[in-house]
Order: sequence, then structure tokens, then C-alpha cells
Amino acid sequence: KGGKACFISDPDGQKLHEMLMKSGIKFDVDYPANRDIQYIHKMVEDRDIYYFVNLGLAHIETQVTLQGNFNLEGLDPLTGEKQKIVAENMKDKVSDSWVTNVKLDLKPYHSLFLVEKKKR
Repeated sequence: KGGKACFISDPDGQKLHEMLMKSGIKFDVDYPANRDIQYIHKMVEDRDIYYFVNLGLAHIETQVTLQGNFNLEGLDPLTGEKQKIVAENMKDKVSDSWVTNVKLDLKPYHSLFLVEKKKR
């Protein structure tokens, strides 16, 4: 039925990530492999909500690519305050679908919600 199987000798997160990237599968969230970054993506009342957390000791600045054309706002989960985010919407050259690139800036043991603004 068109499925594929792959063998990874001595598997680890980086090797698995590389194999998945070679598969051509599009992921809803993509960022450079970093075991200290974790995320959850949920849909609530027709809005996308992403939660990113830095579980490590180092400050992390990285780009995250979200599949879709989003108008997002950042929220600090500890204070509820809005956080300025840097985001760019563009068409993916390969798939011709919309992606939103977001610059994440997470201090050690901090997190951030990215919430899609309500559509009018």
C-alpha cells in the first residue's frame, strides 16, 4: 500500500529526525533538533495553540516552522502577559503551502504559548 520501513542502527533522536526528514513527510511543527525543546499543539475552538518549553540549562534562540498561515500572539504562561514574537508567513517553495516561521527565544526552564488570534 505504499508504506515504507527503515532500519536505523544505534537509533537516537538525531538519527530518527534525519530519517523522518528524508521521508518527505511534512510535520505540523519543525525546528532544529534540540532535546531541550518540547512542544504541544492543540486545537481549541477552531484556533491553533502551541506550547513550547525549554527544559534545559541553556538559553535557546531558534526558528520554528509551523504548517499554516497564522496570525499569532505570544503569551507567558507564568504571568499571562503578552510576549512580542517575531513571525513571518510565506509560501513553502517545495509544497506551495503556507508556513509561519517564528523566532523562539526561551530562557532556561521557561515556556511560551503561541495562540492563533481569533478570525473575524
